[in-house]
Amino acid sequence: MIFNWQERPWKDWKQLRERLPHAILIQSGEGVGEFEFAQACAQSLLCEDPIQDRRPCGACHACDWFSLGNHPDFRLIVPASMAPESREEGAEPAKKKSEQIRIEQVRELAEFLAVGTHRGGLRVILVYPAEAMNANTQNALLKNLEEPPPATAFLLVTTQPERLLATVRSRCLRFSLPFPPSEPVLRWLKEQGLSQPEATLALEARRLSRSKLPTRTPIACASSRNLEIQALTRLPSPKRSRTFRCGTWSDGCSDGATISCSPGSQVGYGMALTMKK
Repeated sequence: MIFNWQERPWKDWKQLRERLPHAILIQSGEGVGEFEFAQACAQSLLCEDPIQDRRPCGACHACDWFSLGNHPDFRLIVPASMAPESREEGAEPAKKKSEQIRIEQVRELAEFLAVGTHRGGLRVILVYPAEAMNANTQNALLKNLEEPPPATAFLLVTTQPERLLATVRSRCLRFSLPFPPSEPVLRWLKEQGLSQPEATLALEARRLSRSKLPTRTPIACASSRNLEIQALTRLPSPKRSRTFRCGTWSDGCSDGATISCSPGSQVGYGMALTMKK
């Protein structure tokens, strides 16, 4: 699914596809539809009859399999806590599931990568959220990133790129999803039936601005207006924490760029900051 505020990023994706790298790190602020965008990217790579702007057609065999979650050339790697719940009658209540991507999940890719593709096209692996992998799991994935099999594309999605190993980041081409402008997001929320999105946004923005931030915690910061947009764009993605992090997804922000300011200070849109006491 592509949201209407993702039209420009999709054009960038279309250009990127012309010389598709073997691994792409999609960096984004949390709650801007980053998972949905990555899914659309993965489906577009597998679609057998793409329509305008290389969007998936939604009607071919590949799209049908993708929508059902059983495309033979696609693997989605997420923590168990994000996996669909069992709906079988009489099933035992689910125990608390891990919020980490386990190393076994990555190692299980070996068999998937060892055989050719079923449809003669690409093989796609989507990892979300990439920061849910610990160091050992990332190193296990790194082996595949360093020696990628032919006709294979890795899509790693993160809102906290600083939690990824430098070696993992260096093996990926970075693709940024910026925060959207307020108008199309407000329009979308109204279409979903929210009667007063502006008021809801302002309330959430105040709550976020008053929340305690750990000392020297990198956050995605912006002016109060953009903080409202960030709260507004918290979409129904898979379960995630509500922690904000910095990253190169921000417009006009170079990798690792930071500034220092006091808690409560407002800085320019798209910059990373380091909080000090």
